[in-house]
Amino acid sequence: MPQTPLDVLTPYFFSGTAEGELRILKDVFIQPAQMAEVLHVPMGNPRILVGTKGMGKSAILHRLHQASQSQRLPALLLTPSDLAIPPLNGQSDLATLERALLRCLVRALAVHVGAKLGGMLSSAAKSLRDEALKDGLVDEDLVERGVTLLAAVAKPIAGVDFAQLSKDLGGGTSDAALFNSVREYLHGHSSVMFLLFDDTDQVASPDEPKEINRIWGMLHALRDVAARIPELKVVATLRSEVWTRLKSAEGHRETIDHFRACMLQLRGSEELLERIAHRRIVKAAESLAKGKGLGNDAWSLFFEGNEVQIPGAGARQVRTWKSFLVTNSRERARDLVLLVSALVKEARKRVAETTAGTIPQAGIVGADLFVTLPRFSKERLEDLSIEVGKVCPQFRSVAESFATLAFELRYDDLRQHLGKLPSRFPIQMRGKTLRPQERDTIDQLHTLLHEYGFINARVDDARQLRGFRYLTFDDRPELTDAANINEAKAARWDVHPVFRSHLQQLRSPANRS
Repeated sequence: MPQTPLDVLTPYFFSGTAEGELRILKDVFIQPAQMAEVLHVPMGNPRILVGTKGMGKSAILHRLHQASQSQRLPALLLTPSDLAIPPLNGQSDLATLERALLRCLVRALAVHVGAKLGGMLSSAAKSLRDEALKDGLVDEDLVERGVTLLAAVAKPIAGVDFAQLSKDLGGGTSDAALFNSVREYLHGHSSVMFLLFDDTDQVASPDEPKEINRIWGMLHALRDVAARIPELKVVATLRSEVWTRLKSAEGHRETIDHFRACMLQLRGSEELLERIAHRRIVKAAESLAKGKGLGNDAWSLFFEGNEVQIPGAGARQVRTWKSFLVTNSRERARDLVLLVSALVKEARKRVAETTAGTIPQAGIVGADLFVTLPRFSKERLEDLSIEVGKVCPQFRSVAESFATLAFELRYDDLRQHLGKLPSRFPIQMRGKTLRPQERDTIDQLHTLLHEYGFINARVDDARQLRGFRYLTFDDRPELTDAANINEAKAARWDVHPVFRSHLQQLRSPANRS
């Protein structure tokens, strides 16, 4: 039975996770604008990639792992689940945690070197691995033998094709900055090995103050192993909200200056998401059209028409399919993939339920979007409420209170609304109950909604095509501070488009617009 356009599109828009897309990652990976900076890290330090959940941090590590393997450069991709962390019996001082996690990290590296890089081990290195894992070794001996093992397995870089490696990382193309960064990243070493450590924050529960030091301990352990083994290049990932917690009053701030230069805040953009969407559509079209390049026409194979009416807006409010998908993706590649996936499922359902004797549109149509978007919008708010839940258990109620408001708010109207909320229902922030109409309450709620992307500041900018631009929390984390009140007042505060459909569903029919 021949495949339909929806059948072909499904594998390219399914889970949005790097682990679930390994088969297609090489074909669809789009390098972020900061790929050169990802590799540009001082010797003896890790590069820590900081970004929101679902924006593609793991995809960068998986693609770097694949590209390294193609050049036969030894590389290990680990997560905290690969570390056998023993009970720490309530110990929370940073020095003790650092030593314990360093031992766990070195042992895990030794195990995975033997299991995954066995073909690269010399007989001497194999003996080192065996000795590193013998029971009864004192902790210091384990670490030193493990360090020697990792240095021994690092591969000479004389035969590395820098141009090809940078092209692999660049998704088939490579600019001069990326090529130079690849070369400089490896320059000055006779041999090299990659340690890619994903989901660093999962070594502990970042929402528990007593657990914060475990994450700091893991970061210190990664730095220790990078400093002890010059041949080892360490790249790790950390969620943005966890980095914010680490910098907070209870987050051991005195160690921040050790890592600030190592941190790279990954930034999403509409332009990047447009490229990600287009690459996947083109690859699906090539599969459907037996390899024929279709360029921009590829979209017409899967979507009806060039434009779609925006649900809940006026009849004249239309966008291109690409623009609409990107706008509702919160600058997160995973949201983009999940939105198209939801549209594919709804289109399949519509086709299956079409009355016999009629020919349904085989691709995605506007009606599919009108059915899908409210559900997708609600799911995104549910997901966000889970992300924020430990900080503010009532976040969903706070967000849904905006159903009674316009979605584009002046500063004073927004602040007036936030000040009244604690009198409508109890609100806790990090375990403390907020009081209505207090400046501190309003400041905390305003910052929280901005930090997690429920609202963004819209500022006039004549240089932009639409005459304005948005300031996200990553752009201006201090925007809601009292010192910046004039700038904050000059902005409009917009509810993110992806949440609006769900909020509209909460309104009474008479109030819906």
